[in-house]
Amino acid sequence: AKGYVGRKLVSYWTSRNLNGGEAILGDLNESRYDPASLRYYPVSRNLTTVNKVPALWAVKLVELRVGNSIVGLPSADAAFVLDTGSSRFKGDPTIIDNIVRLITANGIRSQTVTNPADLDSYPDFTIVLVELAEREGFEPSKHLYGHLIA
Repeated sequence: AKGYVGRKLVSYWTSRNLNGGEAILGDLNESRYDPASLRYYPVSRNLTTVNKVPALWAVKLVELRVGNSIVGLPSADAAFVLDTGSSRFKGDPTIIDNIVRLITANGIRSQTVTNPADLDSYPDFTIVLVELAEREGFEPSKHLYGHLIA
């Protein structure tokens, strides 16, 4: 380390406006967020994608849950990539297919939700990251409303 960056962190802020947003190396712009809303996760250099490509911005994925069902992971070294450029979940097709199957109850529920009243019929989606086993839960209004889930 050459000491060019003060702290080992990267922060992003995105805007709905075409010319908005910022990326900061080594610091945070505290005017852009609620400090209580941040979670820090250790990024691993040893995780790879399904195709054995090094996964940048990846943290170890311990468990995925849809409602009370556990989604099977392909290996003990599964990675969850923190992608600030996407509002959708992407990944190993087997995992994504299982998530979609569980969220939609094998196709009974739609993959697209446009009516907020319909969200009550969908399960929560929970991601457990790293050995700390910190759970990040997403109720249906956070992972479904107005978006395709895959």
